[in-house]
Amino acid sequence: MNRRVLTAVILVPLFILSGLAGITLRPHPKAAAPVAVKTGTPVCGQPILNSPYTYNGTAGPYTSGTAGLPTFGTAGSDFPNATAGIVVPPETHDYPNYEMQEHTVYYIEPGLHVGSM
Repeated sequence: MNRRVLTAVILVPLFILSGLAGITLRPHPKAAAPVAVKTGTPVCGQPILNSPYTYNGTAGPYTSGTAGLPTFGTAGSDFPNATAGIVVPPETHDYPNYEMQEHTVYYIEPGLHVGSM
């Protein structure tokens, strides 16, 4: 008997009976998941990730309008609702939530950052 016909003879009645019994057939949990196709440019190992900003100065607080950094605090700026800006240097450091300030733009300098925010 043809394999396609045999499959139909077995599976069609099974689906009908499972529907009548209220049983839902699902794939086995260990079934292979679809493989994602990776496209685009890799981001690791690049000096900067297509950022429109080009700041290479000192870390710490900055004022809106500082060359190479996002603007903030006025209509038409990059972040109109922000009231402060901070440049974060590459380093090993954890930033607990209580250290983070509301309405603040955090500019992450290019480089290796190890830790959490």
